[in-house]
Amino acid sequence: MTSGTHRTVDINSIHVERATRQRKEMRNIDELAESIARIGLINAIVVSPDLVLVAGERRLTACKSLGWTAIPAQFTTDLSDYELQVIELEENVKRMDLTWQEECLALEKFHALKAAHEPGWTQAQTAAAVGFTDTYVGQNLAIAKEISSGNERIAGAEKFSVARNLVARETERRKTSAIAKVTSTLFPAPADLSGVGDELS
Repeated sequence: MTSGTHRTVDINSIHVERATRQRKEMRNIDELAESIARIGLINAIVVSPDLVLVAGERRLTACKSLGWTAIPAQFTTDLSDYELQVIELEENVKRMDLTWQEECLALEKFHALKAAHEPGWTQAQTAAAVGFTDTYVGQNLAIAKEISSGNERIAGAEKFSVARNLVARETERRKTSAIAKVTSTLFPAPADLSGVGDELS
């Protein structure tokens, strides 16, 4: 995901700001640790110049469980603007203090940024990158599209589930309307011929 110079950092000197880290519990740490022990750490963690963790908490936790005293890291100052934007958006999606609206919009921005810079980028790749299911990401992107277009009814929904249902209903309504329009164009209603005979008599 990133480029630039990797540096070796004292693993215990890295500070994790717990208040705003992952929304969900970190899972499969044992499996990740086993993979790292077998093939090494493929993607370095990312830290700020003052050693605050920016990205890679699961990797950091797994390496600590292996007893590592140092870990390869990239500093934010070594990354391109694009890489920093991607990392920031990816991490923001996982913040525990986001509203559901903010999460939807963060996912939309992340997906759009990746698609703009990496031809062929898919929704499934976005899902894999942020650790959500493809279906969940699709729902978020659909809702974000409505919010971005100014749909206040959906933006003001009390819960994500309510917004999801509203989008599903509106999508179905639009589909039905589009089908009806095409049908009426292809098969116009017959002209009303009532009264024609009377006029000719």
